[in-house]
Amino acid sequence: MNEEPNYKEDLKYMWNRWSESFLATYLKSGEHHPFFSPQHFLVRDLILKEVAAAKGTPEVSTDWIADHTLALFGRFLPSFNPDGVFFSAWLYPLLRSVWQTKLQHLSNEHSLRLLDIGCGSGNYYEGFVMSDLARFIDYTGIDIAEGNIENCRTLYPERNWIVGDICALSVPSQSFDIVLVSRVFEYLPIEQLAKAANEVTRVTKKKAIINFFLERDIPAHQVRKVMRYHRNCLSRRVLMRLFRGFSRITIHDTYDPFWPKRKIEYTDGLNNPMVLSTWVLEK
Repeated sequence: MNEEPNYKEDLKYMWNRWSESFLATYLKSGEHHPFFSPQHFLVRDLILKEVAAAKGTPEVSTDWIADHTLALFGRFLPSFNPDGVFFSAWLYPLLRSVWQTKLQHLSNEHSLRLLDIGCGSGNYYEGFVMSDLARFIDYTGIDIAEGNIENCRTLYPERNWIVGDICALSVPSQSFDIVLVSRVFEYLPIEQLAKAANEVTRVTKKKAIINFFLERDIPAHQVRKVMRYHRNCLSRRVLMRLFRGFSRITIHDTYDPFWPKRKIEYTDGLNNPMVLSTWVLEK
């Protein structure tokens, strides 16, 4: 009798088969750039507002320059090259100065505990560093792939990095103010989604932010197996039923203030469909 496939070992294999040098860079450039990606941009603003609220300072809102930059990048996401001279020599310094203005009234001590599930090789954390937001966050990163965690420990030894599985997290209940989950749920077998949702609900004290890369308003999940893991298209209405531990769910599926009905849908370099959305779940 054949044993049931071990999704955890399959996921580990699919990531650990790559070299650590590849894992350290492939989600830190192009359309996934940790500073310019529309999802990353939105997440930083959401976290900044939580940091400001925890410190008792006025709510921080996205300014005109940031709005226009996000609109421009979000509209032309597949064709932009964030690693080019325009971004590195002009746009990044400009936006970094915007973020320094946003942060100038905040004191330096950590005021918000954040757990980043599916942290990769520090993909989101690098965006926090580049924006200078990292110094306001008590950050912990978890990833199922040992290669990713080894990269994180080498690149950012000042932070806490854990090898772990979203379906069985080794952290206490309600131990983090915010739980960030980026592009994880689509890779899980459908039968594991409820466990993952329950763990996210369990470990966060206030809020969860979940980034999806293939989530649509469809009746049911569409299962797609790729080698030893999944790349499923997830149903919005089915996911809503999984997150019953949250009293409020806000879904951002557009990132563009000037074309507010335009979703970011495209095909990536490997001919995979991409549909970006960000869910904010509050207890």
